[in-house]
Amino acid sequence: MKKKAIDIELMIKAICYIQIILLALTVSNTYSQKTDSLKNLLTKSTSLEKRLPILLSLCSEYQYINSDTAAYYIHQAISLNNNFNLKKYNSRIQGSYADILVLQDSIGKALDIYNSVKTDFLKEGELKYLTKVFLVAGNIYLMSEDYPNALSDYNCGLTLADSLSLNDLIPHFYNNIGSIYYNIGSDKKAYDNYLKAARFFKLNADTFNLAIAYANISNIYINSEQEDLALESLNMATRLFERTQNYFRLSESYISYSKLYLKKGELKKAYESIQMAIEVIGKEGDSYMGPKTLAHSSIQLVLGQVLLEMDSLQQSEKALLKCFDLSKENNFYNNSSLAARSLSSLYKTLGKWQTAFKYLETSIEYSNLSQNDEKLNKLAKKELDYAIEKQKRKQQIMLLEQKNEQVRNYWLLATGVLSFVLISIILFLLYWLEKNKRLRALESEKAIHKDLDYRNKELATFVLYLMKKNELVLETSKKLKRMKLTSESNTKILMEIISSLDTDPVTDLGEEFDMRFKEVHTGFYKNLSKDFPGLTTNELRLCAFLRLNMNTKDISAITFQSTNSIAVARHRLRNKFGLQSNDSLAGFLSRY
Repeated sequence: MKKKAIDIELMIKAICYIQIILLALTVSNTYSQKTDSLKNLLTKSTSLEKRLPILLSLCSEYQYINSDTAAYYIHQAISLNNNFNLKKYNSRIQGSYADILVLQDSIGKALDIYNSVKTDFLKEGELKYLTKVFLVAGNIYLMSEDYPNALSDYNCGLTLADSLSLNDLIPHFYNNIGSIYYNIGSDKKAYDNYLKAARFFKLNADTFNLAIAYANISNIYINSEQEDLALESLNMATRLFERTQNYFRLSESYISYSKLYLKKGELKKAYESIQMAIEVIGKEGDSYMGPKTLAHSSIQLVLGQVLLEMDSLQQSEKALLKCFDLSKENNFYNNSSLAARSLSSLYKTLGKWQTAFKYLETSIEYSNLSQNDEKLNKLAKKELDYAIEKQKRKQQIMLLEQKNEQVRNYWLLATGVLSFVLISIILFLLYWLEKNKRLRALESEKAIHKDLDYRNKELATFVLYLMKKNELVLETSKKLKRMKLTSESNTKILMEIISSLDTDPVTDLGEEFDMRFKEVHTGFYKNLSKDFPGLTTNELRLCAFLRLNMNTKDISAITFQSTNSIAVARHRLRNKFGLQSNDSLAGFLSRY
């Protein structure tokens, strides 16, 4: 498929024009203070050293509001600096002046100034300013179709942006380098750079430029006839253009949709897409700063081609003639050739053979002009290859100069070393104190754990003691019950002893158990009673026994209750706690 070289070049000019305006605004130093406070500072300041930075700040602030006011402040700065010749402000003043020239459309003069301050910014170590200058200067070269110089500046700027981690600028370099390769027919290199740009724009959440990158990628797919991938990229670009209300770019997406559907023979979709392009480009108004003629020409061309396929010959003729006139007037050779070829087919269908032949010859004539441009592009590609090699050497020199600049600043390390040693000693002392503090805390924690272990063992011993003692009491009580006494008075005394054995130890031992249990499990009774205030004293004690993982038989031995009674009490507890049959009662209590 032949490249639509002229169309692409004009589209790139439009892109670069916008980028120059947007990016030039950020080349000069910007301050966060409002213009009113800056003016107030300027009025109060009598020192030259203070007035010049304030004037530069005012210039930067007014670039976003009023370029004439910005020009007024930069001319004041130039005049002041000329009288006192403060060399350290020369490059920044010149850079800000070049920004104003860009806004005033004096592109050539701005480019001369940008080129003159590149070395100054490098010597002064103002690498961030230098990076932005490379980007804007490269855009100007790209507009002028000076691809070798454009690529030279882009490569220098990209190297700096990468080393300084200027992630907001890196994707602009990749995108514009991609445009150079696309314009000279190197689709593979163009695609690689567009893809890198898209990834960075996505990471930066830069929706506006991400959409442009996707649109550029779709053009690569269209050229290589990968229609599905082209549609996928176009869909992503279109959604982002709609979100950002970028109507001009949105219209270009719909033109691409229409071309794709026309190739696939889906005429209804092709017609609907070109109508959408006409509708959205009308919404742009005066907000778009670039040329619109190419877009209007392309819309009429595709509209005429679609109508021709739909056999709407009269409407097709009207659209194609409009495209042909616009393209001829503005030297859009490719569109002129395509419109003339379509008109030739139309008049052939109508039987107007002489007119059809005339437009066929015209189509061939403009096609030859376009092919001549392609030959020039091939020549530019050879020049570009040479420029790349030359640029590599320039980058090496630039890196060497940066290293030399760093060597001159190594004396700062002398004071830094002493500060580092002092800070290291202080940090070591702080670390040592903190370490001792942690060791003391650890020892204290170990002592607490040791005491807790001791109390746990003591509690376990006490529980075991209770069990043995109660077993002895029960066994004694049983033996006494089996005794046969003949004397009624002895029988009465014996029954009192048995009753005392069965009841008295329970209360005293239960209270002693509660006291020892609370020493180990301090918050158990309190937390359980808070969540379940209806629990009785005996139920709380039963919960304590279960917390110690005691079984029903052991609890029965301690409390002098039957195992059946303990089982019933356990069942009541499960109901109060709302536990299911498969839930563990002991596991539930272990949370408290």
